[in-house]
Amino acid sequence: MLRFVDATPEEVRSRIESIPDVVELPTKKGTWIIKVDGVKLKSLDKFLYLTGCRISEAVTLQRPYDSERVLNTGLDLTYRQDYFDDEKEIEVAVFNLKTLKRQDHVIRSIAIPVDEKYEPWARQLTYDLARGNPFNIARQHVWSANRIIFDGLYYSTPKSKKFKFKHLANHGLRHIRIKELIQTYGFTPVEVQRWVGWTAQTVGVNPQMDVYFSLVWRDYFSKLLKIRKT
Repeated sequence: MLRFVDATPEEVRSRIESIPDVVELPTKKGTWIIKVDGVKLKSLDKFLYLTGCRISEAVTLQRPYDSERVLNTGLDLTYRQDYFDDEKEIEVAVFNLKTLKRQDHVIRSIAIPVDEKYEPWARQLTYDLARGNPFNIARQHVWSANRIIFDGLYYSTPKSKKFKFKHLANHGLRHIRIKELIQTYGFTPVEVQRWVGWTAQTVGVNPQMDVYFSLVWRDYFSKLLKIRKT
């Protein structure tokens, strides 16, 4: 009997690291003719996982075939360098992006330590983002490619009083990351709310503070200064 369990952060990271330079997608006829840029896909998957953002918050809406881009929230994605301490010894990558599924215009800041002993993926992402949003890749292709990359991995989502398991793809990275933030880094519900962009009302904060609440990162950042096992 097939037993579904949540994918672990280690399994997710390993699959992302193993993405080849080219990912071939099958067509409906079963031939392998659609090729996805694996370098861009790997960078995007690292970003989706670390930030826990929705793919529509990072990727500009784009058709699978060549065409002019349509303006979308992905273009609101920016990056800046900051420091956590006065001595400027702890470098921080702060990613700012527009939060979707909100009636108001909320930009949230997600801060990640750049030192590879804390987060081995952060430095390369800063290089990618410093040159502008690099994720010019069709969302449908990303979803199809990730179904292949994460084949056999699942994640659970609460549905009513039961938990439902789904195949891991784009949105599943968000759920696995949230669990890692809670279980590994000790994030509180309030800190998770700020990280993923849920409304402040979900954790009992005055909705008038929503616009500013999502910009706060210094109070949770010290929890991320945990040396990762190699």
